[in-house]
Formats: sequence, structure tokens, C-alpha cells
Amino acid sequence: MNQQLDAVFKEQQDRLSHQDESTHNTEQQSFLLFSVGISQFIIPIEEIKEVTEFIPLRPYPLPVPKHLGVVNIRGEVVPVISMAPFLSTDFDETKFILSHQASRLIVLTGSDHEHFSILASSAKKINCAMDSNLANQTAVTINGAPIRLLSIPEIIEKSGSAA
Repeated sequence: MNQQLDAVFKEQQDRLSHQDESTHNTEQQSFLLFSVGISQFIIPIEEIKEVTEFIPLRPYPLPVPKHLGVVNIRGEVVPVISMAPFLSTDFDETKFILSHQASRLIVLTGSDHEHFSILASSAKKINCAMDSNLANQTAVTINGAPIRLLSIPEIIEKSGSAA
């Protein structure tokens, strides 16, 4: 799976580096760059409600596939979605949480303005020049490295959630 992702990222990186700047519209955009273990992702900043310190998870009464539990953020119960569908098969999400590597909680706004969250080991805001049409992009190059570009619909679809 990692080889397939690497191939997709490499193809995207090559395509982006060979495009003629004059033939497409680029603009400065803000993103949240975050890490889950050794994997890095970016998501448009307008899709982020907030980033907080880690909040202990509470389990669901019954297991919910691809969910880790819920957190209470100022009285709002917010589901925590597993990032496993985006990570290598050998990534142990339970160990990630229990070893205190998960130090950030990223709260996202889904459909109907409902919130859900994901865990991360780090998060920071970045600005970079991007093609104004993000719909066709799956990766971007930051400091010479391809980074996976995520969207709310993609996270919701892969988590099986209706957030």
C-alpha cells in the first residue's frame, strides 16, 4: 500500500513540477499541516474548527467501526475518527494513543455543520502557493516532499461516518 501511495505522490509531484505556471491559476492558500505517526497530511484551513491539546477519549457504549471514541469539548460530544484508512497497515493506533504520541486533537466541520475530530502528533498552519482548483489534487509538494492532501468528504467516506 505504501508503494502505491508513493507512486501516486511521485506522479503528482512530477505533474506539478512540470506544469507551466502561466497556464493555470495559482494563489496563496492556508492549510493545516499535521502528522499522525510518521505520516504527514494537509487539509484546507477553512475546514478546521479548532486544534486543541489531546483530550482523553471516552469509549462508545458499543464499538463503532473506524471510530476511536468521543471527546467532550466544552459540552459538545465530538466523535474521534480513526485515521487508519490513510495510514500504513502496520500503524498501531492504540499504541499511538497510549504512548502519548497523540498530542493534538483536530476538530473538523462536516456536513450539516456537525463536528468530528482526528488525533495527530503535531499540527501547524502553513501557507503555500496552490492551484486554485484543489478538487483535482491529491498531494502537494512541501520542501521537496509530497504531502497527502485530505478533504472532509474523503475523511467521512473512508471512516464510514455521516459526520
